[in-house]
Amino acid sequence: MNLDKFATALRLCWPWLEWKDSTKIWEGSTNPCSEEDMDTVYTATTIAIGNGCKTSFWDATQLEGGKPKDIAPLIFASSKRKSWKVNKALEGNAWVRKITLDESFTTDHLSQFVELWVKLQGVHLNEEVADDISWKLTANGQ
Repeated sequence: MNLDKFATALRLCWPWLEWKDSTKIWEGSTNPCSEEDMDTVYTATTIAIGNGCKTSFWDATQLEGGKPKDIAPLIFASSKRKSWKVNKALEGNAWVRKITLDESFTTDHLSQFVELWVKLQGVHLNEEVADDISWKLTANGQ
């Protein structure tokens, strides 16, 4: 048995269970997944945004299959807040107010900002529906 692969498989269960079963005792504990692990999770899953309370704003692939931090890496780098959920980031366009505007802000920053802004206009939250996640690699999404 390859213990590294087994350990990775166990870690990848963690974010799935955070989404699907919030009654577990580890809910709210620090996620043991590395950035690489989470990239694997986001690549292998589809996220349906409902109320935006579970979906990571910068890290999840909610924008036409892309992560906001990959669509606009300069904006992500200049953001003062890296870890928040979609509902909080979109509330009154709070994500915009967290961008550092200084002498290092370039036309490339502006171009990425506009691209991200346009894509975010297609995100509409529904307070009555929880965010959901499904596996792309199985027929039933479970």
